[in-house]
Amino acid sequence: MTPEGAPGFIIRPAAREDVPSVAAIESRVFVGGWSPVMFEMELEAGDGYFLVAETGGVIAGYVVYRLNPEEAWLLELAVSPEFRRKGLGRELLRRFISAARESGARQAILEVRTGSAPAISLYENAGFQRMGMRRNYYSATGEDAYVMGLNLVGQAAGVGG
Repeated sequence: MTPEGAPGFIIRPAAREDVPSVAAIESRVFVGGWSPVMFEMELEAGDGYFLVAETGGVIAGYVVYRLNPEEAWLLELAVSPEFRRKGLGRELLRRFISAARESGARQAILEVRTGSAPAISLYENAGFQRMGMRRNYYSATGEDAYVMGLNLVGQAAGVGG
C-alpha cells in the first residue's frame, strides 16, 4: 500500500533479506546504532513490529517498535539520506502511532539524540513532548537522549492527534 504522506513508497513487514539494507542505512544515519544481528534478533523475537519502506526495490527507511497495553515504544526509525524530505519519516511515525492507538496503549514513548534537531522536530510536530533526559545514553558517542512521550488517551487518530 502506498502511504498518502509518502507517495511512491510501499511500507511492508521486514524480511530477513532486508536486514543488510536496513543495517546499511543504520550505519549511515547513526553512530553506534544497531548491528545486523540486532535487526535479525528483532525479526526472530516475534514480539515487536519491524516495517520497511521500499521504492523501486530499494529499502528507503524503516521503523521498529513494540506495543503493550500501557505503552508503545518506538525503538528505531530511520530514513536513508537520499530519501528524506519526502514525507517518509512522518509516514513511518504515523504507522507507529496508529498501531499504538489500535493496540490500546495509553502512551507512546521514544528516545532521541539531543543533537538531532530534524528528528526532534518530527516528533514534536506529531505531538510528542519532552519528558526527561537520559545522560550519556548513546554509549558510542556519549550523547544524551531526550525521552519523549505522546498521550494516546482521548486523542484523535492521526499523527499528533
